[in-house]
Amino acid sequence: VARLIEEVAQELGLVPDIERAGLERQVGPNGRYLTPPQRAAVNLARVLVKRPAILVLDGALTPFGEATAATLRPVIRSMMAERTLIAVVPN
Repeated sequence: VARLIEEVAQELGLVPDIERAGLERQVGPNGRYLTPPQRAAVNLARVLVKRPAILVLDGALTPFGEATAATLRPVIRSMMAERTLIAVVPN
């Protein structure tokens, strides 16, 4: 499992954040001690580690800002290759 977490973190570009904060960091109830982008990154990583057959993202990249979201889109598409990905983007 640790190797899979490292793989997903590497693909999503989260390694610097993990190295800075550590995997054992206390995040508080409902991720209270995380920023909205950090919370979104943790949630996205949790889902991708499970390698779902179908993934629906409804505004999941909004907290990242446009530049980071543009970087993450192809990574997520690649990780979901040969599986179903539905992305809902708010206007």
